[in-house]
Amino acid sequence: MSKTDPKGDREKFEEKNRTQREGLKDKQAARKLDSAKEAEKAEKWAKEQVKEGEKKEEAQKKRQKGFKKRQKKEREEYEEFRKKKDAELKKITDEKEKREEKRKAHLQYLKEMSNKNRWNILKEKREREVEETKEKTKLEADREAKRTKLQADSSEKREKRNVEKDARKERGKADIYEKEHAEIVRKDARTAQQKLKVKERTEEDKLDGKIQRERARAESYPNPAQKQTELRKVEDMERKERAKIRTKYIKLEQDTEVEANKQIQIIKKEATKMRSTASMAERKSKLQLEEGTRQKKNRADKDASQKKKAADDTEKQMKADTVPFPTDEE
Repeated sequence: MSKTDPKGDREKFEEKNRTQREGLKDKQAARKLDSAKEAEKAEKWAKEQVKEGEKKEEAQKKRQKGFKKRQKKEREEYEEFRKKKDAELKKITDEKEKREEKRKAHLQYLKEMSNKNRWNILKEKREREVEETKEKTKLEADREAKRTKLQADSSEKREKRNVEKDARKERGKADIYEKEHAEIVRKDARTAQQKLKVKERTEEDKLDGKIQRERARAESYPNPAQKQTELRKVEDMERKERAKIRTKYIKLEQDTEVEANKQIQIIKKEATKMRSTASMAERKSKLQLEEGTRQKKNRADKDASQKKKAADDTEKQMKADTVPFPTDEE
């Protein structure tokens, strides 16, 4: 419903009447100029018009009064309607604002929950990655240590085989040295003994000649008793001389054997020394290899331990670094 302006309508109406009256006056003046009759008619008509105008004005006033009453009522009804509408609009606006506030609060809650979930996911992912990295590092450290130890054992076995091979070779040289030199000594001893036998036979041959001469001399005695005595003397001499020669060469043979045995013992001692030196060198090399392997294994364990500790320290550091909370813009 549109608003009305009674004062403005009245002014327009009065202005219209004035305009009409002025127009009538103009017409009456014109008619007076033309004729008196026309003037009278005009005056009569004007009066009638004035009366008519007054009637109309009275009717207009009545209408205006009724209009004002209707306008007041309409304004009161409008005010009541407006108050009701304003109240309804305020209620609707308040409810809308409350719904908007609830919607915003719910949306903010959803955003916060979403950010919290994203943060928890990022945090769990970070922790999982840190844990996996730590376990992978430790597993790789153990594998590397095991691989290093296996390589150290393999290298030790290979080097020990080479050491044993060299030691066997050196002991073999000692065996060959002992065998060859002992054989030379024995051969020289046999040669010496053969020479002694030749000398012994030579001396026995000389003795045989001497005995033959002495026996021939004893046989030359004509007196049988003297002959027999002389022959016994020759037999005693022969026995003694032969025993003396035998004893002499037995001793010489024994001395040769003893000397040979001494030399063989010296050779054996030298060979034993060579074998002992080879064995000692073998044991020393093996101990050095074992010590080297032990040190390699200790270093491998130490390296693995350090890597594991570094993995634990890295894990603690990464866990200490707070995962940034996601923002709405992210």
